[in-house]
Amino acid sequence: MRTELYIGGAWHKGHGERFASYDPASGDKVWEGHAATEDDVAEAMAAARLAFPAWSRRAVEERIAIVRAYGKEIEKRGDAIAQTISREMGKVAWDARGEVQAMIGKIEISIRAQAERAGQREETAAFGAMTLSHHAHGVLAVFGPFNFPAHLPNGHIVPALLAGNCVLF
Repeated sequence: MRTELYIGGAWHKGHGERFASYDPASGDKVWEGHAATEDDVAEAMAAARLAFPAWSRRAVEERIAIVRAYGKEIEKRGDAIAQTISREMGKVAWDARGEVQAMIGKIEISIRAQAERAGQREETAAFGAMTLSHHAHGVLAVFGPFNFPAHLPNGHIVPALLAGNCVLF
């Protein structure tokens, strides 16, 4: 399991203190790594801000294709993701597998929601025209809770990416 930080397209070791995660069921060490420092987070934020203009200009169809490819990767690695959730959180295996399936399912739900709620519309009215347009906001931070460490963050990350935002997770 990788314990580094993925920033600006490359893996970096955190500069903070070293710590480990232990399986609550067995006490076995799951992983060990370094925490992110304030400077590490600032570097990640700067990289995301730098990536934002190009990402937000991509056509929504391209962002959809990328998010669907992400979903295929989750499917391919589903057993490993579920095992990691189970070992990291102490969640029973069947529940962790369900969380992985929820992550996969959220992708198509988010794509449909994006199509229903976003885009651009213009209507003529007696007084002129009404225009509705949606624009990406920038960089969002997403934090994951212990009880659904993959599914709940995924439920914010996927829609944010579809909308053209960049995400720090």
